[in-house]
This record gives sequence, structure tokens and C-alpha cells, in this order.
Amino acid sequence: MQSLFGASLSALPDIDGDGLDELVVGATDISGAYIFKGSQLRAGGSYSHERAFTKIELPFDPENPNPHIGFSTTSLGDLDGDGRGELAVGAPGWAPSERGSVALFRGSDLADGGVMAVTSADVMVLGDVPTADVGRSITSPGDLDGDGFDDLLVGSYRLAAGEITSEDDQVAFFSGRGLLAESVDVWLSSADSIIRGAPQVGGAFGKSLAGLGDVDGDGRDDFAIAAPRPAPPRPAPPEDQQHG
Repeated sequence: MQSLFGASLSALPDIDGDGLDELVVGATDISGAYIFKGSQLRAGGSYSHERAFTKIELPFDPENPNPHIGFSTTSLGDLDGDGRGELAVGAPGWAPSERGSVALFRGSDLADGGVMAVTSADVMVLGDVPTADVGRSITSPGDLDGDGFDDLLVGSYRLAAGEITSEDDQVAFFSGRGLLAESVDVWLSSADSIIRGAPQVGGAFGKSLAGLGDVDGDGRDDFAIAAPRPAPPRPAPPEDQQHG
């Protein structure tokens, strides 16, 4: 059985106090996200998921056979003021009906090591509709709203063709200030704001996301959203309109 170990990678700010950042590795086919301490990596050698310091997994559930935990991962900076960064883990296959989810963990919880069930996350962002595939892409683009906390972007795009267009695709913005204020599950539609794709078939708007830092010098960080599937060519205007 393939594990797809390395399906996603992200750095996690130091959670164990040794002055070294950690590494998070997603392995979607075994549905897990695995944290390796910086001190482990400094020692060299080769590592499998079994040697991870902290393992985020889901015990087998016949109603949720492969949620694709670890499809995407991103660190969030210190949202709760304890000096440790937080972690978000995407699981776009999350049941029912592949609505998808993003699990948020406090760095202080991850620092204890061992195996953690993804369902023990402090907050779960859940898809509202079937096949929403929430969590295929996530990133922390920095502080977009200027409140002093890193924020979270969550992509939700569908892979189906036909009548599904990029208007169904969206990127949700969650402000970091209130993200861990209450340990409750939240729906994607409750995001602070939502950016929707253009009306084209299969654009995959939100397939990848990136923070850019402060590009325009306004004191707030900026970001980019990819829609890698090209739009169909525009039809030529009627002949009587081509010549004015």
C-alpha cells in the first residue's frame, strides 16, 4: 500500500522549546500528518511516518474510510499567545460525501508528542455541501486584516466536470484573532469573507494558495490564488459587430 508520504510539507515554528523549527509531512493514502522535531532532522538519517514525534491520524472508520488527512498543511503562527505556533491540516475527503475539513491544533498540544486523533483538533472547519473538498489547499498568508494575528485561507474546489463551474469554487478567509477563541466546529460559509471563482467550467479556482508578504506597501500582507485550468476561449462576436 502506498502512503503518499510527502503529499504536503510545511515548516512549524518551534513547539518544543529547543530553538529549532519542526517539519510537518502529510501522507494522504494513510490519512495522517506527521511532525518531526528539528532536533531529529539535525541528527540526519532517513525517516518514515512511524518515527514521527507527533502523529495526527484517524482510527479506521467505515463511514469515513479515507479522509485524505494531510493533503495540505500550514503553520499559523502563534494565535493563542503561548509562544508556540499553531498548525492547520486539510482533509478534503472528510465524510459525509467528501465535504472536506480543516483541523486546527494548538502548538502546545502538539508539543507533547505521541498519537493524536484528528477529531481532537481544537477547531474543525467543515464543508457545507457534498463534494466541496474543503482543505485541498490551505495557507496562512500572514496578517491580512492588520489585527496582529496570522490569518487562514481555505480553498474549496471541485474536481467534477460538466455543469460544475468555478463559481462553485471558493477561497474562504478566516481572521486569526477569533479562530481559536472558542473550541467549536465552524462551517466554511461562516468565514469572515469568501472569494468566489469566475463563471467558467473547471477552472479549479483555489487549487493552490500563496502568501506574498506586503507587495503594495500598505502595511498588510497580500496573497495569490491559482486557477490552473484555462477558461474556454471566448466566442467571436457576431460578424455585424466586428466592424462596428
